[in-house]
Amino acid sequence: MDREKIKTLVQQKNDNFRKNILYLAAKVNRYHLHITPAVGFEASKDETFIYRIIEAVANGSFNDDNDPHLEHDFNFFTFEGERYFWKIDYFADEKLDSHAGEGNLLNDEKCFRVLTIGEAAEY
Repeated sequence: MDREKIKTLVQQKNDNFRKNILYLAAKVNRYHLHITPAVGFEASKDETFIYRIIEAVANGSFNDDNDPHLEHDFNFFTFEGERYFWKIDYFADEKLDSHAGEGNLLNDEKCFRVLTIGEAAEY
């Protein structure tokens, strides 16, 4: 498979993962979602905050400035007047102790995705 086709398939997998993160984190494995301390603090003040920011992440758009690897795995965005980021990391399994190899990004049995949401200053 050529590099562009692989990149397109990785984008699709990442988009699907990002758009279904609430279900995945709640019903499949809680380790799919990670929030940084600053996001956790905001969520502790307002119980709907986490749902609103996840919706913003799920519905985000991409361009050359905010998608450096062209894999839909990273983005800086503005939410309620503040700058945030989200990123997808690839691990070999849910233990999160080793990263998945680039050749495994299309194989769900060898690539465990984790979505992290944080304030831009925490990146």
